[in-house]
Amino acid sequence: MTQHSTKKRLGPTWGTASWLFALVNLLMPIGTTFGDLVARDDFDQPVRRLSFEQTPALGTFTSIDDGFQVYQAGVGRIPPQFLDLSSSTNDTLGIVSPDTKTDRWFGISDTKNPDNASGETRLTWQFDVSGYSSLSMQVRIGGMGDFEQDDLFDWTYSWDGTNYLDLLISAVDLAGSHEYVLSGGTRVPLDDPLKYGSNVVTNLLTDFTAPISGTGAQLWIRLRAVADGGTEAFVFDDLRIEGAPDQTAGPACDTNQDNSVDGVDLGVVFSHWGNGGAGDITQDGLADGADAAVCFSEWTGDGLSTSVTSVPEPHHSAWGVLLGWMVRRSWKR
Repeated sequence: MTQHSTKKRLGPTWGTASWLFALVNLLMPIGTTFGDLVARDDFDQPVRRLSFEQTPALGTFTSIDDGFQVYQAGVGRIPPQFLDLSSSTNDTLGIVSPDTKTDRWFGISDTKNPDNASGETRLTWQFDVSGYSSLSMQVRIGGMGDFEQDDLFDWTYSWDGTNYLDLLISAVDLAGSHEYVLSGGTRVPLDDPLKYGSNVVTNLLTDFTAPISGTGAQLWIRLRAVADGGTEAFVFDDLRIEGAPDQTAGPACDTNQDNSVDGVDLGVVFSHWGNGGAGDITQDGLADGADAAVCFSEWTGDGLSTSVTSVPEPHHSAWGVLLGWMVRRSWKR
């Protein structure tokens, strides 16, 4: 008979060890640069979004072909021109494939209708951007249809909520055409595509970026849209404000504001691991390897002020804190 030991295992299990190696691999190389996300609205987990308003209000449109709201594939009624079902049907118009995009997004179509005679619609965000400058807006946009001259989807911004300046101004190329490719491989040529500058808005969600001039603590973003017809669709998602921290602002990872980035601050990240809160340095809704990497990139060590001109690269003490924490956790089993 084979005898099995009943002694408690003193080291980390293979599952724990593999997790540790995966975490270390995630955090390396330390020199990796992360984008500075300032604020965001992806309609799932907004970041530093102070307010969001839509005009006309949700529920104003009564026809299934008229769209102006947040949608999610498989949830509620969705105007058919938004959905790309070509992988399973003979669909020839659509942007969002339910097979690949399951999160929330905003759709706009046929806003000029009996419920809204002017066709005018407006979305307005207010974001907290305090502590950042050199801002830009990035938004993922998709569109498809034979657009008309009066259709518009214009993005603007303001520092006071009243005086709006241009960001992305749309235009319809009445002399052009574009061949849209659906998820099932169907190719659909259509006249009069929508453009931002020289770039065609296709049915593949694509990032469009524009710089934001000026500075302030609060930023307003506005989308003004008019869509005349149910055979044109406009979809967007993941509106992001990016920028650089003000030079007068302290390091993002100085969680206890003691003018040093050390093991205490790194411990805050680890104590919130997998959740939001104080350990979410990048403010993306989750404390993870990206937040730990920010701490390492700002590392000063205990007792060294962050006000020094040159912050040193993370040294062995930083890695010691990380590895010590991981070993302690693994040996607790």
